[in-house]
Amino acid sequence: MKALLIFNLLILFFLTGCSTRESLTGNNNGRQPGLPVLENSFIVQGQKIPSAQFRSIQIYSGSNPASAPIIQIGSGQTFTLRFDHIASSTEMFTVRAEHRNADWSPSNLFDGFYMRGQATDFISDPVQSTVVAPNYMQYTYRFPNRNFNFLISGNYLLHIEDYRTGELLFSVPFMLFEERGTVEISIEELFGLDSHHFLHHQPFATYIHPDFVLMPDQDISIYFVQNQFWGRAQEATIRDLSESDRIRMHVSRDEAFPGSYEFRPLIMQNIDNLPAEFLEVRKDTEPPTILRDRDVINFGVTPSSMGSNRYGSPDSDRGARYARVVFSLDRPANLSADSRIHVTGPFSNWSVSDENRMRYNRDTDRFEAGILVKEGSYDYKYVIIEGRTIDDLRLADSFADSRQEYHTLIYYRDLQLNADRLLNIRSDFTR
Repeated sequence: MKALLIFNLLILFFLTGCSTRESLTGNNNGRQPGLPVLENSFIVQGQKIPSAQFRSIQIYSGSNPASAPIIQIGSGQTFTLRFDHIASSTEMFTVRAEHRNADWSPSNLFDGFYMRGQATDFISDPVQSTVVAPNYMQYTYRFPNRNFNFLISGNYLLHIEDYRTGELLFSVPFMLFEERGTVEISIEELFGLDSHHFLHHQPFATYIHPDFVLMPDQDISIYFVQNQFWGRAQEATIRDLSESDRIRMHVSRDEAFPGSYEFRPLIMQNIDNLPAEFLEVRKDTEPPTILRDRDVINFGVTPSSMGSNRYGSPDSDRGARYARVVFSLDRPANLSADSRIHVTGPFSNWSVSDENRMRYNRDTDRFEAGILVKEGSYDYKYVIIEGRTIDDLRLADSFADSRQEYHTLIYYRDLQLNADRLLNIRSDFTR
């Protein structure tokens, strides 16, 4: 058995590791449809954004949609993947997992090194909606399971493919950790770091590492993630190894996170009984069209409490309906009519694409976009695209105090695998 493992490792080191399936995932490489590669995308490298046929995509641990897609390997915990396919007939989909490094670059491991059991599994037997315009099929898949399980920890992309053609339809990230060592974190509040005058958060982590970590300065990396935006993970680059059993690391002040990071609420639990910010429901269209009241920057917005809305809470009942929600944003005085503004949220998987780009209406002097959204509760943001950068602060409202979620991720560079394992995590909320 040991000889076989060594033989496999030698093959891994001498080959490029780019299989046919790996080439399928490279077709996205952080690119979002209609846009150049964005340097600070909310999504991770290699994550495929779904077409308009796939809506209300969620992946989470346990039964709480707000929980991060992270579980301890071998613990018996499971992930839930749920999505709607806008179609009137049943389809079968294939799922496969791809191991990734700490920075979400491909680890180039063959699936035999990280999968226990089958390399792929199937999603079928959906629940058909009882509504039309549009009619949809709701799919639910839970894993790990008897057929689809894992050997090593780390970052993963779950790829959902068309069973008949093998086409990659969309991807979602998830993580498996080992619970090795002990993690402590503190967050320092900083003011006046940029022209926006936002409060900033500078995370500090202390990791008491297990004995098998012999060279923590070389083998350990620590990443911080705010509000489950995995594509924006910040690596801690400043290190302190003054004590032999632990490593202290933090991000620089220039890499601190915005501490007043706000979202706007979209509460649409029942199309027939909507809150006051919805002005009109047009049921003569298919699907219904809902006009929202205009949004104005720095006017009349109350910071929302930390809940499940920023991760999306689409109604899972088979009778839940979709509507085309028209978002409207008053043009800020400092922006021109040709500015690239997008509205994004869990209803678009926090992607930034042509589908959620807002168009300028000269008659109203507003930016507008119609997005297909399922009944439920969500948070959303307006962002500006400038070159290859997402500016998600200029169109935000500034508040003195808002609650943020942080994940601290501890990675170990396994030299035998030539890949990163996830030794431990820590989840924290600011006050």
